[in-house]
Amino acid sequence: MKRLVVGFALAVCFCGSMISNAQEQPARLPNRPAPQSGIIVGTITDVNNGTVPGATVALESPSLSDPRVIVSNDNGFFQFNNVEPGTYQITVSAPGFAEWNSSVIIVKPGQYQILTGSKLQIAKAVTTINVVSPVASPEEIAAEQIKVAEKQRIFGFIPRKSPAPRFDSG
Repeated sequence: MKRLVVGFALAVCFCGSMISNAQEQPARLPNRPAPQSGIIVGTITDVNNGTVPGATVALESPSLSDPRVIVSNDNGFFQFNNVEPGTYQITVSAPGFAEWNSSVIIVKPGQYQILTGSKLQIAKAVTTINVVSPVASPEEIAAEQIKVAEKQRIFGFIPRKSPAPRFDSG
């Protein structure tokens, strides 16, 4: 009977150590699903609230190697699907308008983000005129000035000196 008690004690000890080891091992969790992506939508308008079709809309983020680019539809509407949670900025450009940049957009898992305030300003026109005068010698300049003066005298633009007044004695 002593053997039976010792055997039973060993069995309990052995089983207890197995249970103990099982509790020490971390439980394996099933693979977590990836965070749900979001959506960013908006309508591009001008300062008069007219829609801007054909505007180029770029979604930029430090996490993207290249910006995602789409074109607004005939109603100025755009939509970015499958946007991973993170921080983004949108840049809008269209012919005849100044470029517009959004403030920082934070997309949370499964969020439907509506972009507001994307009003494009009319682009400022910049015209540059370069005037280049030919290099002329002082003699050529003097000759041209004489020609101009002669033409003016012929056509009467510069009156000639009138003769000194005469006084009649008498």
